[in-house]
Amino acid sequence: MPYGSLVVKLAMDMVEFQRDLGKTATLIQRDLGRALSGARSALAALGVGAGVSGLAILAKQALDAQDAMYKMSQRVGTSVENLSTLRFAAELSDVSFENLGSSLGKLNKAMAETQINTGEAKDAFRALGISVTDSSGNLRTTEDVFADIAEAFAGMEDGAAKTTLAMKIFGRSGAELIPLLNSGKAGLKEMSDEAKKLGLVMTTEAAKAAEKF
Repeated sequence: MPYGSLVVKLAMDMVEFQRDLGKTATLIQRDLGRALSGARSALAALGVGAGVSGLAILAKQALDAQDAMYKMSQRVGTSVENLSTLRFAAELSDVSFENLGSSLGKLNKAMAETQINTGEAKDAFRALGISVTDSSGNLRTTEDVFADIAEAFAGMEDGAAKTTLAMKIFGRSGAELIPLLNSGKAGLKEMSDEAKKLGLVMTTEAAKAAEKF
C-alpha cells in the first residue's frame, strides 16, 4: 500500500471517523498527511524507521496539535496559520508554545490599553517607535505589531533596557521571548518560509475540524 494511503487509513481508524465526513475529513487528511510525511522524512534522514504503531502515535499527536493550535489562536487573537509559523520560530529560539501563547495574549492586552492611552506598555511602544493603531485609529494586527517589535529589538543591544521593554509589553515572560525577537522581521520571515517548506503550517479549517473530533 502506498505510504500516503497508509497514513490516511491509520488516521481514520484511530479517531473512528464515520463514513460521511465530507469536507472536514478531507481537510484533516490533507494536513495530517503533510505533517506525517515531514516527520517520516526527518526520521529517515536520521536513519530511524517508523513502524505502524509509530505512525499511529504521530497521527494522534498531529490531531492533538491541531486542536491545541485552534484553541490557542482564539485566545491570542491571531490566525492558526500565523500562530503555527510563530510556533516553529519560537521552538528554534527555545521558547515554549505555552510561553508564546501567553506572551501574545499579553501583547493584545497591551495594544488595547495603549490604544486608549493607559497601561505601562504605551511608554514601551513609544520608546520603540511603534504605533499599535493604523491611520484610521483601528488596532493593527497582532502579527504586524509583533514583527515591528522584533525589528526594533534586532537593532538594540541586549541588556536591562531591552529586557524592561519586553516585560512591559509581554509581561514577565517577555524576557524569555528576546532570543526570538532578536531575529528581526527578516529572521521571522525566513523561519516562516522554512515552516511552509516543511509543511508545518496548519490551516484554520483543518484545526477547526480537529477540534470537533
